[in-house]
Amino acid sequence: MRELAESLGTGTTFKEISGSTAKTIPFILPPLAEQKVIADKLDTLLAQLENTKARLERIPQILKRFRQSVLAAAVSGRLTEEWREQNGVSDTDWDAL
Repeated sequence: MRELAESLGTGTTFKEISGSTAKTIPFILPPLAEQKVIADKLDTLLAQLENTKARLERIPQILKRFRQSVLAAAVSGRLTEEWREQNGVSDTDWDAL
């Protein structure tokens, strides 16, 4: 089909096909039932794409909250609380440093 369209085109800068010439080019389409299957699949994929896009757009805010939580846990001592208990380190040991 591409070769046919290129052979019918005219012009020196770029090939152009007139409307009347374009109407003479056979354009093969799949049967209507298959077109509907393709359209349904595309609808499903586009919906998934939109869902994924929305989820990706939420990531910066989620990451910001996570960083704030880690920082708050670190400053309050909760981040290392379990490690300190397992290693026999108390809060007052840090004051000596």
